[in-house]
Amino acid sequence: MTKELKKVKRMGNEIIAIHTRGYITYGELQNMYTELEKVGITTGALHNDNKTCEWYYNGIEMEDSLYYYSMYKSETGSGRIEITAYLS
Repeated sequence: MTKELKKVKRMGNEIIAIHTRGYITYGELQNMYTELEKVGITTGALHNDNKTCEWYYNGIEMEDSLYYYSMYKSETGSGRIEITAYLS
């Protein structure tokens, strides 16, 4: 793994950590993806059944690296969700 990829992963994981503390709204989740896009990080298509997908830096797929995530809905009926996510 190159130094640049390590730096990008660390930066991406820091953004994810800031935006996924506790239960959040879907709007707050969108803010996380917006912040990731600002630094050149995007992910592949996310589906409820899949827990991983590819991720990209400046449009280039990061080989041997995945975006892992899981989502849990709040049971209070508040519409809030809890996300666990990271770039590997």
